[in-house]
Amino acid sequence: EKSDEPLIAQLDQSTTKQLTDSFSQVLKSAFTNSSANNRKQDTEKMFSTEEFDLLQRQQKALEETKDLLLNELSLLRDSLAKKDEQITRLDRDYQQEKQLLVTQLNEAFQREKTLL
Repeated sequence: EKSDEPLIAQLDQSTTKQLTDSFSQVLKSAFTNSSANNRKQDTEKMFSTEEFDLLQRQQKALEETKDLLLNELSLLRDSLAKKDEQITRLDRDYQQEKQLLVTQLNEAFQREKTLL
């Protein structure tokens, strides 16, 4: 029996090597097929020149639209700031006019009081 052990060990090593080689071949084959399929799919997914040009034009148009909107926003902010200044000025004028009328009313009231 002892003389059989090395033979069994050799068979096991040989079998293991064959299985490993077979498995390795299966993996290589699968990887090669997968790579070929992936390359084919990547090629199919790539944009045609027309599609790429269209996308570039769309991107440029979007950037121009963004710039126009930013300019419009800037103009609206400027306009709002001017309106705010105008409101502040009108409010100040109103307060001064109101104070003047109150003063005139008080003076008139004092005159009436002294006349009576």
